[in-house]
Amino acid sequence: MDFSICVEPLFQDKDFKYKCQELKNLGFSHIEFWSAEDKDWEWLKTELPLKVALFSGQRLGTTYLESDRTSYIQEIEKNILRAKSIGVSTLMLLMDPLNSKGGVDQPHLEIDWAEKQKQTILTLTEVAKLGEEYDFNFVFEPLNTKLDHPGYSLASTRRGIEIIKGVDSPRVKLLFDAYHMGMMNENVYEEVAENLMYIGHIHLANWPGRSGPDSKGEFDFKKFISILKENNYQGFVGFEYFPELDSTDSLKAIKELM
Repeated sequence: MDFSICVEPLFQDKDFKYKCQELKNLGFSHIEFWSAEDKDWEWLKTELPLKVALFSGQRLGTTYLESDRTSYIQEIEKNILRAKSIGVSTLMLLMDPLNSKGGVDQPHLEIDWAEKQKQTILTLTEVAKLGEEYDFNFVFEPLNTKLDHPGYSLASTRRGIEIIKGVDSPRVKLLFDAYHMGMMNENVYEEVAENLMYIGHIHLANWPGRSGPDSKGEFDFKKFISILKENNYQGFVGFEYFPELDSTDSLKAIKELM
């Protein structure tokens, strides 16, 4: 099990390069980030002081509209090539595109879940073929719709696992985000223990507030990580959170969990 830190929410007044160097100085070895489009890829290839665990493989299109399928897969393929250029072997994927506030502009409520699931399995089956071609992996993420991502189609671990089972490929697994599923009132400790075989990456943050381990909330970071250790989880645990006060202090609290 390795820890990675999502860069964007930290050190809000600093640029990406500063954040990476500061994480390196604090003793972290892996980072994550969201969009690939706003990054300096030459700098990432030649000067990045850490390794990248994963980043977003697509920010456009849905998995369930047949008219989106070709462009969805093309965006992923472009980001596979970027990822491989810096030694990354996993991309995270979404079911719907998110707007600047995190919501979904066109949730397509006229399409029922059964059809969305069917078409998503077809799309991700094509993505899995890319994984075989490029020796690459993907993690597909449910999000909370209560607060952060209204209109998003996938807000349940169980539904996410139904899709992963339908794709039936070791190249496509679930991204289990304890914050998002906790916000949806799931028992995240039971869900992760029961479903680790379907999970390829994990995100952590406290709730409510999406804050770090130095904050008060409903999530027990130590209990959750103990469950992962007891079940011999071998993947990444990503900390994707917004510090309540000081980024450095919150990162030191993460070090205590390692």
